[in-house]
Amino acid sequence: MNPIKLRSIFQSCQLHASTMQNALLQLEQFDHPDWGNLTTQQRQILDQLAYRFGKLQDTLGMLLLPAICDLAGEAFPPNTPFAEKTTTARASDRHS
Repeated sequence: MNPIKLRSIFQSCQLHASTMQNALLQLEQFDHPDWGNLTTQQRQILDQLAYRFGKLQDTLGMLLLPAICDLAGEAFPPNTPFAEKTTTARASDRHS
């Protein structure tokens, strides 16, 4: 794995996590929001939080985990299900 590519993946994860953190901080400014009657701003913050969570999860599963497995010599075919990758990664941890 190219170190520049790996750094780029980490930076992408950090961006998504940082944006999620900012959204959470903004959401905390609202005292007990009425979930059935959210303002446009509250909905936008929740939308941003959900979107970035999905992007972080995708980046971790489709880019970071395969890169780490590749570095560890546990490369997977491109269509390997995510669950199989994590199961193999956990099994490797137990044997080390």
